[in-house]
Amino acid sequence: NIKLALLEKRINVDPNEKCLVQKSLDLLQQNIKVTTLQTMIERLDSVSRHLGLKFTVGPSGKDIFVSSDMFYLEIILEDNGGVKDVKIHHDGKSEPQSCADLIKSLAKCDFADFTSQLEGLASIYQLNADKMVKCRAFNALQTLEDDLETFAQVHYTYHKDLISMVHKTPLGVVKPRRGGHPMKIIFFVSPYDLLDVENNTMMNLDKETLDVGCYATVCIEAATTTNVQSTSLLSATRSSTGINSPIFVPFTVQNSITLPAVFVLRLNEPMPICLQLAENIKSVIEMDLEMSPPRSLLGMIIEPSSQPLSVVS
Repeated sequence: NIKLALLEKRINVDPNEKCLVQKSLDLLQQNIKVTTLQTMIERLDSVSRHLGLKFTVGPSGKDIFVSSDMFYLEIILEDNGGVKDVKIHHDGKSEPQSCADLIKSLAKCDFADFTSQLEGLASIYQLNADKMVKCRAFNALQTLEDDLETFAQVHYTYHKDLISMVHKTPLGVVKPRRGGHPMKIIFFVSPYDLLDVENNTMMNLDKETLDVGCYATVCIEAATTTNVQSTSLLSATRSSTGINSPIFVPFTVQNSITLPAVFVLRLNEPMPICLQLAENIKSVIEMDLEMSPPRSLLGMIIEPSSQPLSVVS
């Protein structure tokens, strides 16, 4: 029978070819402008699949769930594909929280930022442990973030302008966790960072909009068994003269927990540092640092400064 012969599958699909076809389809999907509910759903499906997350469409067809074993996003869409709300729920937390940064990313169809935030959320739980331990690790990270923010706010009382906040306070400008973006500590801003080259002016930034300079993000990573804080170790007190001062609580078994994780500061770019200072840091944190072979300090300072500047006439 000719019809049956035509319908018979004589060619087995090569898994590599199937993967290549899927990548091509995803690339096409990324370049299709989102203008309808269906294209938004397809784009979210593509992002979820790329990150290995579960994608589910709710009964209404306009509520989307992107989930892992530790968190999920509830994305509520409009009839035209616009974004009405995005809620994030972490395992172990009582209520989902609406997330302005995730809403903003999807409203602007900025899927690169949306993907980055999903990766950031997933990275919190990259521990070789059960769900209970992962929940405790996230709680410990949130406790550290709260302490860092409290410590920074104490010093902002005396340093009102942006440059003083960055360069004259112990931490610099501390920007809280936003959606899937980790807490950021901006500790140095060069005058060149403030140049608006296109308009030949200086950028007018404040603490909320500052997004340049050297910074570190506060993260948690899998490690050998380590004691980390489980409750706040910091409080602020006001003296009789009206001066705010931080008070540190000793690190004890009552306010700490043993986890297969460690807090990490990730620099946005490699930083030249004196070898002796690096050794001092290692002795305090009792951990190794990721360092390149020693080089001339002068050479490392000159190297980035010698790069040509683009000048707009």
